[in-house]
Amino acid sequence: MIASRELEPVNTQPADPRRRLPDGPTDWCDPTGLAFAARWQAHVDAGRIGRGGDACADARAIVLANEWLMFGRQRTILD
Repeated sequence: MIASRELEPVNTQPADPRRRLPDGPTDWCDPTGLAFAARWQAHVDAGRIGRGGDACADARAIVLANEWLMFGRQRTILD
């Protein structure tokens, strides 16, 4: 059996091109982006973001190999 539902009216007016788009990630569950900002701040407060810790030797070697592949042999901050 097919269920029928009444459709809601649709706005047929064109969008205003001067209207500013929202800043940052938004979606239907978090239209203002405040929950995203709170989760990001929690990561910063926990020290998982923004520490700027030293990379291990293996990670530096991978970054250097990728830079050589993309840009050729140049002196980098990792040399």
